[in-house]
Amino acid sequence: MRFAVLGPVRAWCGDTELELGPPKQRGLLALLLIQPGHLVAVQEIVDALWGQDPPDSAVNVVQRHIGALRRLFEPGLPARSTSRWLARCSGGYRLQVDPDSVDLLRFRAMRQEAGRLAESGKPAEATELLIQALALWRGPAALGIPPEVRACSGFTAVDREHLFAVKEAADCALGAGPGLSARVLVTLRQAVAQHPLDEALQARLVVLLAVTGHQGEALEVYRTAHTRLADELGLDPGPELRAAHKQVLRQTVPASPAATAADGARFVVGEHIAEPDDAEVGSSQGITVTTRVAQLPAGLGPFVGRSGELARLHALLPPNGQTPSAVSVTAIGGMAGSGKTTLAVHWAHQVADRFPDGQLYVNLRGFHPTGPLVSPAEAIRSFLDAFGVAAHRIPTGFDAQAALYRTLLADRRVLVVLDNARDSEHVRPLLPASAGCLVLVTSRNQLHGLVAGEAAHSVTLDLLSQADALEFLFRRLGTDRVARESRAAAEIVARCGLLPLALAVVSARAAVNRAFSLASIAAELRASQGSLDAFAGEVPLADVRSVFSWSYDALTSDAARLFRLLGLHPGPDSSIAEVASPAGLEPSQVRPLLTELVRAHLVSETQPGRFGCHELLRAYSAELGQAHGSGGS
Repeated sequence: MRFAVLGPVRAWCGDTELELGPPKQRGLLALLLIQPGHLVAVQEIVDALWGQDPPDSAVNVVQRHIGALRRLFEPGLPARSTSRWLARCSGGYRLQVDPDSVDLLRFRAMRQEAGRLAESGKPAEATELLIQALALWRGPAALGIPPEVRACSGFTAVDREHLFAVKEAADCALGAGPGLSARVLVTLRQAVAQHPLDEALQARLVVLLAVTGHQGEALEVYRTAHTRLADELGLDPGPELRAAHKQVLRQTVPASPAATAADGARFVVGEHIAEPDDAEVGSSQGITVTTRVAQLPAGLGPFVGRSGELARLHALLPPNGQTPSAVSVTAIGGMAGSGKTTLAVHWAHQVADRFPDGQLYVNLRGFHPTGPLVSPAEAIRSFLDAFGVAAHRIPTGFDAQAALYRTLLADRRVLVVLDNARDSEHVRPLLPASAGCLVLVTSRNQLHGLVAGEAAHSVTLDLLSQADALEFLFRRLGTDRVARESRAAAEIVARCGLLPLALAVVSARAAVNRAFSLASIAAELRASQGSLDAFAGEVPLADVRSVFSWSYDALTSDAARLFRLLGLHPGPDSSIAEVASPAGLEPSQVRPLLTELVRAHLVSETQPGRFGCHELLRAYSAELGQAHGSGGS
């Protein structure tokens, strides 16, 4: 078993991530995870889960949640047996874990070792270890559990450990060299944005900015902190922050070699490209934007095919040097695993130079196995932070922040990639108003609202062509290997149904096991015909069954039942009447459910009034039908 609490609460049994159940059950597990190996009293659990007004059944509910977690962690555990992981002690429960099985314990061990390295005069090694420790954090501790549970003091204390580690990393980085200093600077900026009244944190940011050659920004950070302290607390900066300011003014902070490089040189800080000496990119409403944003992720492996879709996307751009008359929005859709994100990121890199004022990217997690959906408010706040807007200049309230975001993009050429959107309303608040901007949206749902309301262009991905699918194998496995077994390669392509994700899973198996012949892999696919077992990946994002499930889980119950029944139909497609009969519904009742399935790209309308689905989706539908009983109910 492995557990994570530094960010969303998660657990794995081997390589399989576990579904941890309802919110209060996740909250209970989080309480045990922040006190690993220690007794947590039942009364403490009840107080955390229900506050001052627990129900009479609170203790029984806690026991049920404990029982559910035990069965989850050890499925074959008989009733009333002793659990390896969850122990019942006098008056409470204890999570019995190994030091390496919980990210919080690993973080603490790495931080302790970094302290020993720093005391031994090894600041670079200590800084590197602290950077690795801080990388374990995926957000505030126990992110996603009920807010009233997370309000418990224990979670606040764990969050403080992150803050202390950031300060320690900043102190060590001063003697660790420019490369490590720049890496720490990314985390330090984020921490200051979250804790704007922490003077010790602000002081470290001022000094580290000066060390890396950002004297102008260091002075601006001090001025911003000074103003906030005066406005919100009626106080002047304390001695530590004043001392950092004086160091910058007197130029007694040691210069980093990177800061004295050729005039006008740029350096990469995280995903941002920043200019030395506070170079100004632009300003809006008195807000100076000092960061040129370049957030596009790296390309997702060798890119194959999609020439028609790329041509359509390029045709949407005006001739080079001309500004479009209105903001351009393009929605890329398609069934799960068809390569929507891969296409969007690939094309965005191709045209990034057409948008000199920056490229924004956010994964909205509309369909994602871990972590909550990213709300429009969270996305806009991240964009404002990316543009370097000081925390005290960001207004309160979503509408005001959205207005500031649109203002910052006014008269600028910015590419905005909104990946993995749930629906049209999920992205509508994130659309800029500037005619120079282009928005690229990906979603496994059809975004009719954007097409109708925002005149968005729609690009729907089909399966790969036979030639492109074979090229996919050539790129992943090598030309010689595929050419030697061309018949087996052609069968693999056919068994994968020309679906990019399925091809990626199978080719990964072949690439890792170089001794396996392609004929043996094709035989495995042949033997598993009608099942998705051959397309299982190491992680959910590379597992065909998991990826399909995120679309299925978003369906209404009636549409989900209809999808399960479709797997029982023997033909490649069905009429509305043929779909309605086994469902025991009238055609008029089935039509809106089919529309929902088409919108989710789980079913396609092969011709007017006839509906079918991809062979792998049909296999997934059949599996679900068997799991729910022969009637699919």
